[in-house]
Amino acid sequence: MEPFPSEIRELNLAEHRALRDAATRLKEQVQDCHCSSLPGPIVCVIASLLDRVRKHLDEEDATLGPVLQHLDPWGPLRAANLCERRRVELTRIAEMLGRLAKPLRDGPLWSHLLGFIDWMEGELFAEERQVLNPYSVGDDLREEMESRVAIGRWENEGGSGSSSRRLGARCDSGGRL
Repeated sequence: MEPFPSEIRELNLAEHRALRDAATRLKEQVQDCHCSSLPGPIVCVIASLLDRVRKHLDEEDATLGPVLQHLDPWGPLRAANLCERRRVELTRIAEMLGRLAKPLRDGPLWSHLLGFIDWMEGELFAEERQVLNPYSVGDDLREEMESRVAIGRWENEGGSGSSSRRLGARCDSGGRL
């Protein structure tokens, strides 16, 4: 059985919390390190976190992308926005991995890392607000859209249009209920 959108949302939110926790622990380690370059074990933790973020993005695309695509009439636009967000995120991850290979070419690695972690945490919060909120990915929306389709069919068969006008009046300018 296919998972409900709310289940997919909750799984992704849980992974976001885990990524933020790992990033916070790494940030604390880096801030406690009073040295011009980061020691090898911390560099390994950084590489591991970046790999985990990449895997999360792949999993999220595989689970959330199809839900967004088919959830409502705005799904294709939401899925395209997610795809663009991924392109930017993967570029930033690749840049950070490049800095791990040559940490001193653009200044101390720790300053780039702290900036990257701040950016990553901001991206996670933005995605939660814009994509993973219950109004964008929720079971109620799916049920409401199925109701709209049924009402539309009923009206096309000679029923009253007042029901769909009431539903339309409940939508905001973005088409959300």
